[in-house]
Amino acid sequence: MPRRHYPLMGQDRTSGASEIMRQMMELLSGEPSELYPVCRDILATYPSMGSLWRLANTAFLEEDAEAAFQSLPEADARVIRQGRQVLTEEAVVLTYSRSSTVKEILAGNPEMVSRVLCGEGRPHGEGRRLARELSRAGIHVTLTTDAGLLEEIPEADLVLVGADALVDGAVVNKAGTGAVMRGATAVGLPVYVAATSHKAFPFVFIKEEPGGEVWDSPPPGVRIKNLYFGTASAAHVTAFVTERGRSRHAPLFGGEVAPEIEEIRDYLDRRDGYRLVEGDEADTAKTKH
Repeated sequence: MPRRHYPLMGQDRTSGASEIMRQMMELLSGEPSELYPVCRDILATYPSMGSLWRLANTAFLEEDAEAAFQSLPEADARVIRQGRQVLTEEAVVLTYSRSSTVKEILAGNPEMVSRVLCGEGRPHGEGRRLARELSRAGIHVTLTTDAGLLEEIPEADLVLVGADALVDGAVVNKAGTGAVMRGATAVGLPVYVAATSHKAFPFVFIKEEPGGEVWDSPPPGVRIKNLYFGTASAAHVTAFVTERGRSRHAPLFGGEVAPEIEEIRDYLDRRDGYRLVEGDEADTAKTKH
């Protein structure tokens, strides 16, 4: 019998990690016989998202995984409530990419935000989507190119970003997040990362995406390198905002890793274009060619 195709396996390039996680929760409650191939294919598509690795891991280890998933939406809601505490009155907030968690923090507290600075989010423009959403919430937004956002850092009061994964010693997020954090540190700007503890996992991968998304007809001798994600050192983070409150230290994964997850990790590690991120990775994004 041919396997079913799930919409999530067609890569969603503009939604935040929390939104994609909610879609995966629905898939994992499906046919048990399809659990391994579904997890393998989704993790191959979204290898940088710690919450998806953790969801899949729970599905393999827990008999009643669906019950274990029930706490996840409330954890997201708690992060959003905690996020208000990092906003100062009439704050100019610089953010990068489009975190659905950050969007909810800002859109839910427009009276606390004077202006939001964000980059366009090349190559798929998720920053433009964020700018549109925040403007509809009554928030003034300045949109720049991604590189131009670095020039705006001195204009901000704080940096607030999300995370796709929290690996010991590193924040995995949109490529360029590390540069934003280093720039903020250089001028003494506080950096906050808003993410649930469910995004902590011992490892994830950074995958090289099709070069044609950046330049579909490059001249001979020009190789296009298209990375959606990169790593940033947790040393640049003032505080992590999680469902448990604010902490200088990122949440850690302290559980068991299922044998099936280790098998999927080894499968991806053998594939071209995938870079394993584990342990104390900082500001690196190398991939196999």
